[in-house]
Amino acid sequence: IGIVGVDTKGLFIPVRLDMIRFDPKVLSAELSSMGDNPRLEALFDYDTRIGVTKGLEYRGLKTNIINRNINVSKVMTGEYKFESYEGPLTEEAPELVPYGAVCDKLADSLQKKFEALRSGAKSAHIVSPKTDKLDNKALKGKDRYLYHFLSDIQTLNQYSVDAIKETKYFEDLPDDPLLSSIYNKWLVDTQVITVYDNKKPGEMKVLEMCDSHDPIQPSVAHSLDPHEYYVKLVYNVSARYPVDTKATEWPMNSSTLPTDFKDNDLVIYKNDTNAAINLPELFQSVSDSLKPNAFFQVVFRDRFTSSEKLIRYLLDMKAETMDGNRIRAEGERCGLTYIGWNRNQFGANAMLFRKVTADINVDKQVIIEMDNNYHNWLSKMQEEMAAIHTKPEGENIWIVANNTSKNGILGLVYSLRREMNGVRVRCIFNYDGITDDYLQNRHNLTQVMKKDLVYNVYKDNHWGCYKPTMKPMGRTVQSEHCFLNNSNKGDLSSLKWFECQHKLWPNGRRDDQQLCKIYYSALNFRDIMLATGRLPPDALPGDMALHDCILGLEFSGRDENGNRVM
Repeated sequence: IGIVGVDTKGLFIPVRLDMIRFDPKVLSAELSSMGDNPRLEALFDYDTRIGVTKGLEYRGLKTNIINRNINVSKVMTGEYKFESYEGPLTEEAPELVPYGAVCDKLADSLQKKFEALRSGAKSAHIVSPKTDKLDNKALKGKDRYLYHFLSDIQTLNQYSVDAIKETKYFEDLPDDPLLSSIYNKWLVDTQVITVYDNKKPGEMKVLEMCDSHDPIQPSVAHSLDPHEYYVKLVYNVSARYPVDTKATEWPMNSSTLPTDFKDNDLVIYKNDTNAAINLPELFQSVSDSLKPNAFFQVVFRDRFTSSEKLIRYLLDMKAETMDGNRIRAEGERCGLTYIGWNRNQFGANAMLFRKVTADINVDKQVIIEMDNNYHNWLSKMQEEMAAIHTKPEGENIWIVANNTSKNGILGLVYSLRREMNGVRVRCIFNYDGITDDYLQNRHNLTQVMKKDLVYNVYKDNHWGCYKPTMKPMGRTVQSEHCFLNNSNKGDLSSLKWFECQHKLWPNGRRDDQQLCKIYYSALNFRDIMLATGRLPPDALPGDMALHDCILGLEFSGRDENGNRVM
């Protein structure tokens, strides 16, 4: 207060000073006499802008107010959901199921028609399947390009690839909600989060090998959205690529990775066109390019929908599938550890392997059983955390929780992983309350520990993990009382409507206050200059710069008694 001359909680910084003079001996002696907590009392004349204290005088101090940036980070809401490492996905797009069924019924009929036309028939007729009320609801929407495309080719009486490509909706097929959801975020979400949870802090280096023009990179990046402030994603794609990725030529008939890409945290192989490839050579090459304990994900199709089969048939494209059991066998034969296999309702699959380099011996692991009595295990965990760095790689701390589903083990491990030696911490969360005999069984423990995963949750008879599902907080509400303001003063892009506290009127009302109904309010030239940052808030008279809202001070309306005010 003595420097600025204003009794306020606002943040001010000095920007100009006309003169300052001080006596070092007097000032130093005064500070020395105050001991460990020196505090000098000062006098300041706000009119003359002169401030004095013992041994120091300054004149003409000019300060500017610094505004707070209240939009530093996005406000997110969400929850954590259990996802199994194995089996079909639980979170998909249920609204696409009836839409896909309608398209498949129509595609089956068209398949017979074009097979007849290609076999030499001069014409072929089909009976269009009838649609019920549920089907009609599924077909609502301007983006149902697949159904419109199938409806258009019903009128073709001869087979011609050029005629098919010239139909109205052919080029819009990639934007159809069904076709664009085959390799959606949910297919790779659980596995990408697993990779993130098990990597060391720092950037995440990903290499994708894609044999089509549609890399899965957007889905991978979307999966990491909740963690965008904690990981730097370095993504390389060996295919046609978006503008924000680096591309390297890599022929899909080659089973050896480019030598430029080594020490990856995650390698993704997406086989969309089912190009011929030598799986043993591919797995061996990928294994050589991975960091120790890094991951390899294979994205493939084990079946196609009837609509996809028809499109591939019309365009003379292969509709071959891959055998997931063979992929798993080849991966394990090359020394990779099988982690999980997820699949969606459209026949798309994602299989995850890991290059576990350490020898995991169950007998050499530190197992700490966690319960609600912290005295039984907390001190032991602290001792093991301090000493684990002296043990060889592969010997880790395993925290096991059996007693309750609300024990907080996941949050505890999440925090411990950010402590010194925290990368050596793992956990087993027995959500279902399986008997202790299960975890005492050496074979069962070996199956869990050999994967060396951080989070191992047993729920609904499956091993899996909890993954975050985050959504931006919906902050738009209906309000009778609102005002226009910049959330960041001087930033025109942050201009928005805010709910006013007048909804609680007359609670907290002072005697000199009235609630006015505003009929008209104007943004004058000064308001525009303030909103765009051309005019600093310091230019406002008095303490107006400290008010929450400094825009729209000109208004007209009526007060509570019905009198006109301006």
